[in-house]
Amino acid sequence: MQSTQSDVKEYSYFAGNQWRKAADNQVFEVHEPYSGKLFARVAAGSRADGRTAVDAAAKAFAGWAETTPAEKARLFLKASEIVKRRRSEIAEVLARETGSTISFATFQQDLVAATLQQVGAASTWRCRQFHAMERRQRPVLASCHIAGGRRKHRRRQAF
Repeated sequence: MQSTQSDVKEYSYFAGNQWRKAADNQVFEVHEPYSGKLFARVAAGSRADGRTAVDAAAKAFAGWAETTPAEKARLFLKASEIVKRRRSEIAEVLARETGSTISFATFQQDLVAATLQQVGAASTWRCRQFHAMERRQRPVLASCHIAGGRRKHRRRQAF
């Protein structure tokens, strides 16, 4: 059975805070493993597209590094909620792309959501560990304070 143009979804890639087509507009076709039916067309990234993605990630790193643990936790927990909300949709795409069963694809989405929740919890744990270290180490004084709405960690030598 041939797919019509209208039921085949085309996917771009995300870099630099925007969805992008491949630089040369090339795509590769994804076929369902069992039926051979055309399922999707995906941006076929070139070296230039890879460089765009790496450069965007490098540019975003400084801002992410300055993000407070509480804000990072909020973002990971929000991502977990999005995965949960779109669980069926994502599981269907995954099953069609890989040939797995819907139940296995759904299990994988539950695992992704749980992992995002754990990372969110770990983000706040780091700040608590920093404060515990501050209490144990007297030769080096450390502080974790709010400056302009951002939590900053500072270490200085005691006199």
